Amino acid sequence: MEALRVIFMGKKFFAVLILLILVFSFGGCGEDSFTVSFSFQCESEIYAVRVEYYVGEDDVGGQTASLAPENNSAFGKGEEATFSFAAADFPKGAKIRDFHLELYLTFADGTEMLAASLGIVASYGNSYSYTIHGNREDGFRLQRG
Repeated sequence: MEALRVIFMGKKFFAVLILLILVFSFGGCGEDSFTVSFSFQCESEIYAVRVEYYVGEDDVGGQTASLAPENNSAFGKGEEATFSFAAADFPKGAKIRDFHLELYLTFADGTEMLAASLGIVASYGNSYSYTIHGNREDGFRLQRG
């Protein structure tokens, strides 16, 4: 009987050990990335959003978001485009606190417009949300939150 108790306790120990390993392995998910989201409250129809991002003066990369690969479907009011930036997207040792981006909007006719430049004192594990207001003729503005 004592041997069965030792075996059962041993199985419990290994089950708990495996669970702890899994928790600590995946517990840091998202800690090496941050997101920037844009919610649409603008008067113009937007078919794609492109960001070019930088750290300090260094051009690091770009991303595009759209509802369809052909950019033939407009974002509706209240819909969002979210961009995720992982540590692997930046040069080793990059100071992401010096992160900034340029936001470009694409219209139905395929033309693109620089809508805003935005600096974010970024840190991994955080999310940053903005709302886009305005229109093509008068320009666009971003509101935090």
